[in-house]
Amino acid sequence: MPEDLPGISTDMEGVLPVDDLLSVYEKSAGTTISDMAWFDAATRYKMAAIMGNNLRRHRTGRGRTVPGAPGHGHPGLIRSGSALAEQLD
Repeated sequence: MPEDLPGISTDMEGVLPVDDLLSVYEKSAGTTISDMAWFDAATRYKMAAIMGNNLRRHRTGRGRTVPGAPGHGHPGLIRSGSALAEQLD
């Protein structure tokens, strides 16, 4: 679990690790990706939005109940995404 994503696991059965996924993407695209910072920041914002919406739906009784959910990782995603975005040119 990355230290800048407290409480969020990146290890899931059937899901490629980020480096492996990037390698598959680069091979398919026929090019290399030298800087993933923008994509990393955007992904964190998107995931935070999804998690926030799921939490709202859960709290209002409109969401599906998932064991161990909902998590409260979205503030950490927003903070880490913002930190990454601030480093971009």
